[in-house]
Amino acid sequence: ALNSCEFSDRRIGTCAVVLWEISATSHAFQVCSREPSKPKTFQLSIPDMFQDIVMRMLSKRPEDRQPTPAALLKDLERVKKFQNITL
Repeated sequence: ALNSCEFSDRRIGTCAVVLWEISATSHAFQVCSREPSKPKTFQLSIPDMFQDIVMRMLSKRPEDRQPTPAALLKDLERVKKFQNITL
């Protein structure tokens, strides 16, 4: 069984920490020891949908996280579409 800070897919875990740090403009070194603050706490312009994805990625319960990188990409594509973001 995975402990609260292990990710079944390390790519998602790494991406979660990077996205949280970028959006929260802070370091996530305490993410494993406590529930991380929502990115909007630090940056009000973060879209709610994006924040929800980041927080889901950092969930302490593995079954609450995106199960695969493909599922994560699908969630991010949805934010891109509904927030009218162009890359």
